[in-house]
Amino acid sequence: MTTLQIILVVVGGLIVLYFLIAFFLPATKTLYRSTIIDKSAKNIFPLITDFNYYRQWNPWSEKEPEAKGEMSGEPGKIGHKWNWEGKKIGAGYLQIKKLEEGKFVRSDLIFTAPRKMTSEDLWKFEEIEKNRTKVTWEHFTELGYPTERYFGLMLEKILGPDFEKGLKNLKKLSETSKSQ
Repeated sequence: MTTLQIILVVVGGLIVLYFLIAFFLPATKTLYRSTIIDKSAKNIFPLITDFNYYRQWNPWSEKEPEAKGEMSGEPGKIGHKWNWEGKKIGAGYLQIKKLEEGKFVRSDLIFTAPRKMTSEDLWKFEEIEKNRTKVTWEHFTELGYPTERYFGLMLEKILGPDFEKGLKNLKKLSETSKSQ
């Protein structure tokens, strides 16, 4: 075999290996974090279902406060939507698709730039005692083949700290608000 043939065989083998490994990687990823907030679920719920409050607690608004944002639909109702566009945080939208007051909120989370990606956020509220609520933030995404499946391996490390920061901010905002 010539040197060129060896190089072609090695490169071809690496390409096949790349696709083969991706085939066996998970096609979905779920990330979640929880915290206990010293407020009732009914007091925390509007901070999630009214996207006008998002800029006050979500970690991505802190990263790029000058990003453009636009709300549409009625806050706290199915269809309420927040579109954003920024240089650091990219572009996309979050739209409520299902909710039960004080219990859960399910939203579509669509990224349009820098890459297209469809995800879903689920917020769960569990009152553990009067004016004390366990809040869980779940993020579910389907990972396209092959590249996004490799991205899924890093999702926990990339988004985990942001979820923790967001919940910390939400806890602070909830607990310092005057309503009980």
